[in-house]
Amino acid sequence: RGAHWVASARPRGATSQGMRTVCCLWALLTLAAGVYGAESAEDLLRQRRLPEAEAAFTLRVQRDARDAEAHHQLGRLALARRDFAAAMPHLEKAAELEPARAEYQFHYGAACVQHADQLGKTFKALGLARRGRAAMERAAELAPDRAEYQHGLIEYFARAPAIAGGSMEKARAYAQALRARDPREGTLALASLHLRARQPGEAIALYTAHLSHQPDDYQVLYLLGRAAADAGEQVEAGRAALERCLRLPPPPRGVPHAVVNFHLGRLHQHAGDFDAARRAYAAALALEPDHTAARAALDALP
Repeated sequence: RGAHWVASARPRGATSQGMRTVCCLWALLTLAAGVYGAESAEDLLRQRRLPEAEAAFTLRVQRDARDAEAHHQLGRLALARRDFAAAMPHLEKAAELEPARAEYQFHYGAACVQHADQLGKTFKALGLARRGRAAMERAAELAPDRAEYQHGLIEYFARAPAIAGGSMEKARAYAQALRARDPREGTLALASLHLRARQPGEAIALYTAHLSHQPDDYQVLYLLGRAAADAGEQVEAGRAALERCLRLPPPPRGVPHAVVNFHLGRLHQHAGDFDAARRAYAAALALEPDHTAARAALDALP
């Protein structure tokens, strides 16, 4: 409508080429106002209108190349698509513009590590991994109360090769430090390291100690049961944990009851109770008919 109004109001003597230029400018201004006017880029992001949010953040960067938050969000949006070529410059710029912002440091570091994983065993990957570790360490120093930053570092040290700074000793040290500040998160981190080292008994002991204080911690109940099912150890403790899980509502983003029933079936199998295992697998399939692992386990029962 705006372009039509401009065309109808053409003054005498104006050229067609000139009017086309005016119309194009009007269209661009209208587009910018629609994307960036009534709703901010952050509003669009919260509403999961991702292409529009990306366009709005791009406009912000074009208007102010030192807009760290716009760079940060553009990097994260590209990273969600695993477009590292687009993500890395924006995340690096955000971290450079505001080096004291822990969130920027952590997301840049995590992106470096993900990109290194994608590149495999190359010199570029090694450099990225080291850069990522340094940025995540910086984030952990800036915000020691953010458990997710500690978890990220623990995972890095546990997985990375020694040449890139990997060390189970460092991973355990960070997990112990996290446990001193946040007993639950530290317990989860330490137990995960024990499981990685094929020490399920130690992990189950940590879960059990935590549950003595918080008996209805759904996630820890599930983790204990799954660890017992994976190892075929402490079967009775695992069954009790998963049965308690089923009496609790799954938390937001928690493991659904179908998965709990599947691992409960595995524990019944370990105990030689095939009828109970059959009931557990059937319950999993009743809740989630396309649960292929439960279907395969049920079909394989004697």
